[in-house]
Amino acid sequence: MVYLDIRGSPSFGEPCLVYGKETYNSLEQIPKSETILTQSDEAYNLCKNYGYSVQYLSEYLGMNPEFGLYEIFSTFFDGKIRMDSDMVDAIFNGLIYDSDWCFCLKLGATFCWFTINGGSCIKRGTMQFSEPVSRYSVGKFIKRLRYSIAVSGINLKRVKYLVWSDEDVGYAFRNYILKYDRLEDFFRKIDGLRNLSCVNVMQLLSKRIQLKYHVSAENFVDCLNDSSKALGINEVNGILYSSNVYYKDYSSCVSPVFDMSGSTYGVVLDCEGAKGGNGSLENGCSEIGGLIFCRYKNILLGLSQFSCDEVLLEETLVQVISNYREFSFSKFKVIDVITFGSSDSVMLLSSIRRVCSKVQAKRLISQFRFIDSRSLILDHAQGVDGRETLTNLARSFNVMSAIPKHRALSDARTLFNILAKILYETGDFVV
Repeated sequence: MVYLDIRGSPSFGEPCLVYGKETYNSLEQIPKSETILTQSDEAYNLCKNYGYSVQYLSEYLGMNPEFGLYEIFSTFFDGKIRMDSDMVDAIFNGLIYDSDWCFCLKLGATFCWFTINGGSCIKRGTMQFSEPVSRYSVGKFIKRLRYSIAVSGINLKRVKYLVWSDEDVGYAFRNYILKYDRLEDFFRKIDGLRNLSCVNVMQLLSKRIQLKYHVSAENFVDCLNDSSKALGINEVNGILYSSNVYYKDYSSCVSPVFDMSGSTYGVVLDCEGAKGGNGSLENGCSEIGGLIFCRYKNILLGLSQFSCDEVLLEETLVQVISNYREFSFSKFKVIDVITFGSSDSVMLLSSIRRVCSKVQAKRLISQFRFIDSRSLILDHAQGVDGRETLTNLARSFNVMSAIPKHRALSDARTLFNILAKILYETGDFVV
């Protein structure tokens, strides 16, 4: 289907405006299988004479046949138009061509529309209503919103409006946003996110930890996209779906620089026992993994991750100490090393003594103060299903259990997630 208009004299081969998914420079290039739409009597008669299937655009859309192209456009849209093809582009994309389903989120006076592709949220555009409220200003804004959505490649019949609650629709917009889905209902069905406010849901979904979140449609979509894979976000026939449980991965979050004077630092560590032998902790560890963290108020932020086998143990620990000093600006302070249980410290110290020289071993060991977080975690754990393993505890706290399991770095990340959740919700920490 193409749109045709005459720019010159109405004869075959003369210059004309052709719009469609295929590129045609003149009428003679258009296959007879195409349906042609036009608002030009000259173009209509020309196409009829040459045997094309032709229809007036107004007739196709069920509108007043006396309307011109601008009247058709302005019935639905308002926007910056530089040439006639801009109007045709909006009409075809917004009213004629099919498209993917699109969700337009309204939070307060902000709008953001997005599609779902491969489990990710693809932002297509944003707008904000910033004028004094009147029937004129709201009506004109809605036309501009439709235009922006259309030129982003979305058919208006494929737009599903989203709000957080009924209050976000707003009295002035109720005549235009007649049908919508409430996100508070959507998240109420997800364990780990239910019965939370809009800003609290943003805090849990976002990978960027902030002390204060600005609630806007665009920011919410960014947060939603950060956790789209963890949520299992997908769309079926214009309906948004997700898994019924959300597990937050605090270990993958990033953040702006905190107030260094109010921050404390440390290491979350896990060790995997040496393979074979008699199973004694004195045999040391086959692998270590961990995160250097920064704590600011009730926020725990991972700064860097590390892992190694026993062969690279000395080199890795030296680098960890160097990185810690660089992050914390502390050259002499003993490093707090948080573990789950007391076995990790025994295994690590045994490996240090075995693979390092006596001088180096003594120096490394003197750098660390081990802290067992098991009691703190069990004091806050509720409804643990099965044994009190890190995996089962993570599930009870609705945080992610990192994979692959039984790898030192994965277990350290899982421990970090649990500690971050406890700190965030209660303010309690082991240090």
